[in-house]
Amino acid sequence: MAFDLRWLQATDEQVRAAAPPEHKDLKPFPRRTLLTGVIAVAAAIVLTIVFNVFGVDSGWAHSLIGVSIIVAVCCGIGIFIWWGGDYKSQTDLRLTWVGAANGFFYKPEGLTSVDTVLLHHGSDLTGRRFFWKSDGQEFGTLEYTTGSGKNSHTHRWHYVAAHLPAPLPHMMLDAKANDFLGSDLPESFARTQRLSLEGDFDKHFTLYAPVEYQQDALYVFTPDVMAALIDYAADYNVEIVDDGIIFFATPGLDYENPRDWIEADRLLNAALPKIAARASRYLDEHAGAQQAPRAIDVAAATAAADHLEATGDAPAGAAFTAAASASLPVIAPQGRRLKGSRRAIGIGGIIVLGIIALNLIFNSIVSWLGH
Repeated sequence: MAFDLRWLQATDEQVRAAAPPEHKDLKPFPRRTLLTGVIAVAAAIVLTIVFNVFGVDSGWAHSLIGVSIIVAVCCGIGIFIWWGGDYKSQTDLRLTWVGAANGFFYKPEGLTSVDTVLLHHGSDLTGRRFFWKSDGQEFGTLEYTTGSGKNSHTHRWHYVAAHLPAPLPHMMLDAKANDFLGSDLPESFARTQRLSLEGDFDKHFTLYAPVEYQQDALYVFTPDVMAALIDYAADYNVEIVDDGIIFFATPGLDYENPRDWIEADRLLNAALPKIAARASRYLDEHAGAQQAPRAIDVAAATAAADHLEATGDAPAGAAFTAAASASLPVIAPQGRRLKGSRRAIGIGGIIVLGIIALNLIFNSIVSWLGH
């Protein structure tokens, strides 16, 4: 199912016409004001340089520079007023309409419901321009800060998340397409949890699964699941935790571009259904007696999974879960979370250390020759 993106192409006038009465006065970003301000600043700088070079020192020259500065200041004040008022919600209103056209609620910023390793690093984690449904589907941008003061750094990831019909062991796919000088994951995992899969999958992803659950991982990542991930999610890290799955990558997105929506659609409607179908059939044999009280309608679960694999249209959220079981199965404690490890020095770190070492050697040789 492709997203309806007509509101992204709608004019500002059409967006305002569809707005409720309290938003009828929304105005687009004042591009002409910004352009005028930039030209005025440039003019003031150029005139000052020219007059100083040629020694022009007259009242009209100072007046010309002064007028340029005044125009620039006025433009800046106008943009500041626009930014501080309701006018900036023109874009938010457009995104609200495109979200509603596809069954999503929209929020410009706030707390999200996703659970991921991204939540455990840094501070001030905030969702930016994110969309969600009641069945657990959600996508947008996550932002958080590491360090403090001059050493602080803001990290931005775009993500697509959804509920699975039943929980799976904690597993992480580290996409190699977005690794430059080592993994871009915010957390590292013990090497003993790495698992190699067949075909070309290892060329695209590094899979981490709890040591006791490597056979379970093979059950989930069947050839058709691996093919879907390579075709539709090769640029994304993928985390499966409890009954949730999240695809995430840098940088953050603003979702004003149809390409951003097409990417989310591919993940939700092409990659996700394959994994959801495997989750619907999965039972954790490590949980033992914990599974006994679970009341599951095997026939309903099988029918739902078969329909999902055949059509890709079945929901991956509450409706699918209700069809599959009366209460969710459980994952044994040893499978609920991957074991972390101290991040080893990657290729980038080795290069930096090598440069430092060469610099020290070079300085020592120069010092020795100087004597």
